Amino acid sequence: MQNRDSFDDPESAGIFTNIVRTLDVRHHFEARRPLWAGGLVVATVAVLGAVLFYTYPREAAQQELAAAPIIRADAGPIKIAPDDPGGMDIPHRQSVVFDALGAPGERRVENLLPDAEEPLPREELFAGLKTEIAPEDAIEDVTAGVTAEPETFDEVASYTPPAETPAPVAKAVEPTPVEAKTVAKTEPAAGLNLAAKEVVKGTHFVQLASVKDEAAAKAEWKKMQAAHGVLAPLTLRVQRADLGERGTFYRIQGGPVAEADAREICKAVESKKPGGCLVVKP
Repeated sequence: MQNRDSFDDPESAGIFTNIVRTLDVRHHFEARRPLWAGGLVVATVAVLGAVLFYTYPREAAQQELAAAPIIRADAGPIKIAPDDPGGMDIPHRQSVVFDALGAPGERRVENLLPDAEEPLPREELFAGLKTEIAPEDAIEDVTAGVTAEPETFDEVASYTPPAETPAPVAKAVEPTPVEAKTVAKTEPAAGLNLAAKEVVKGTHFVQLASVKDEAAAKAEWKKMQAAHGVLAPLTLRVQRADLGERGTFYRIQGGPVAEADAREICKAVESKKPGGCLVVKP
């Protein structure tokens, strides 16, 4: 009997042969690996060199880069005067609508009312006159017996017309003269020692104020007569006084009356308006 093993089998021998051949091919490949690696490196370097060769700028391109434009300032003037120095004609430039566009600090409040009246000092009011100021004790003696002076409008407001009586139509159209005189008449103030009928004509005047306008002096005199009943029998005299740099003033004076009557009139006026009256000598 002949001894046989797996190597003696033809099929088994074929498998073994294939394994040996595979190992032999692998050995040859590993032996040639440095050649493949070297060839791959050479090919890579060649490709990179070709890319650099074709992308590197030529001499003409280098000259274009070297000849870059230089920006310089204009040699001419920066500003040129216009042919028409007056500029463009803009209409409606003087319109008051643009006043509201000013700065906040320039806004002003328009005052539509006249300024408040300021009293003048007595030295300025009666400057240039030969006047005599009544002593304080004389004022106290006169004002002690003087009662409050009722206003003229109080008498008119308190007046009650008499009851009307039936009368024919023809006669009722005309008002009776007695009633008309009663309403229009202004009685002098009660309680004063000086009545209108007792005023004696003299040479003295009472000065009540001083203004800078003659028309204003006449209007102010009417107001004073309405406020002070003792001035009703007096006649207005407007005296012009030139005070130099201070200007021209018009003094409101009433009279002429006797000196004693002038003093009593001033006391009555000063009881309502202290310092508002002065006796003026002729």
